[in-house]
Amino acid sequence: MDSLSWLFLEHFREYNQWPWRSFNPLEQQLAHHPSFVFAEVLFFLLSGFAFLHAACESYAKEERRLMLIWVATFIVGTVNDYIFMLLPVVDNFWQAQGLIMLTPRMPLYIPCVYNGFMYWSTVAAARVFRHARSSALAEASFAGLLAMIFYAPYDMCGARFLWWTWHDTDPGVALRWLGVPGGSTAWTITFTACFSLLLRLGADLGWSQVKTLALACWSTPLMIIVLNVFTVLGLDRIGMPGPQTVLAATLCFAAMCICQPKPEAWPQKKAQLLNGPEHWSVRAMLCTYFATLVLVGLLFSPEKQVSTGVHQQFGSCDATDIDLMGYERKRYICRERFPTTYFHFECRMPEAGMEQITPEAALTDGVASWYTICGQPHADYQNWLSGLLVLCGTGALLFLFAFSTYLKEESGCKMPPSVVESENPEVKVSDELGKRQPRSSTPRRKGWYTKCTTTVQPFKVNQTGGLKLESSLRTC
Repeated sequence: MDSLSWLFLEHFREYNQWPWRSFNPLEQQLAHHPSFVFAEVLFFLLSGFAFLHAACESYAKEERRLMLIWVATFIVGTVNDYIFMLLPVVDNFWQAQGLIMLTPRMPLYIPCVYNGFMYWSTVAAARVFRHARSSALAEASFAGLLAMIFYAPYDMCGARFLWWTWHDTDPGVALRWLGVPGGSTAWTITFTACFSLLLRLGADLGWSQVKTLALACWSTPLMIIVLNVFTVLGLDRIGMPGPQTVLAATLCFAAMCICQPKPEAWPQKKAQLLNGPEHWSVRAMLCTYFATLVLVGLLFSPEKQVSTGVHQQFGSCDATDIDLMGYERKRYICRERFPTTYFHFECRMPEAGMEQITPEAALTDGVASWYTICGQPHADYQNWLSGLLVLCGTGALLFLFAFSTYLKEESGCKMPPSVVESENPEVKVSDELGKRQPRSSTPRRKGWYTKCTTTVQPFKVNQTGGLKLESSLRTC
């Protein structure tokens, strides 16, 4: 019991020791960390728009369960964040201080980030596959790929502009592409895919929204299993996912989307077909999201970003500990060893706002957690910006496709209300239509005195669901 108390309470012991505030002045944030303000406002707007979409979209509302997805992203995402934040042997990231802080480690905008990349990816994938009555595995795979392309540009900007900082020697975030840990990208793909798959399973089983939400809370344990599978397929070491793991997951999920496997054991339930694209405002909002990240990369300089808050502990250079998989890592950063690619300690503070807090000045019992860091210039700006443009452009195109696609009705006569689709594939004609008797007509034409009679046989339903005449006989 004491060990469990240490496991969960150790994280909160420093909360009262840090000089954090629930609300930070906008003027101060703009002076010290302007790019971060842009990020926060962007995700606040994105989550608000997602709420309006979930609440106001009326077509197939009960079946799409949009409000369930919206709520689930906040709950499942925040729980996932805190699972990895609470465990001392996993704790390898630290968020910057934002406009509104829920705790000193959790800005309010972070749950909105989860909502952003999980809600829109899940809803878009369901449009393409579930509402086309296609494979659940393909739907989950596409949701994971969309989440990756949504999150990756944000991941590129975040570490570079000090929206958060990574552990300097943790094996789980050691292997990187364009400054982004491969483990972060692989987590995004697999976590969202598991979330989408569990929501689809609950819907196909006909479960209530509460039961489906409880099922979705198993996304994190399932993600750990799936992530390790792709780590093996990517020939990376377990616990050290890198770009090869990302490549393996991307290729496998893309193959799922193309092949669209349908396991016979899966309780697939028919979903209502969507009869048109999503409202234009949805596509406009998502394009705005990607365009904003490009503007952040163009307008802001990393070296002008100042972050005062919780970071990796500063202390003895020689102290070590182990991570969850048993790999050794350095416990603290120090003057001689810290991530020089991303930040430094010699800051030029803006005139407005707080004063710089050096790690040495914040030492308590030889360790400091709350201090000031400043961003470093881009090492290769052209390469970084090119990657950002490619990811944002690809993401915009994929989401435009997903929210524009729908299954068009086949050409021909529409089935009238009298034709009812039953559980069997047969289509029945109503009794009134089936009992209709042949009728006679006597057309009158000028100069035409021959009396003709046309006998029309009862209607028959063709293969496309329309009606056609079985036969007709004209006698004169």
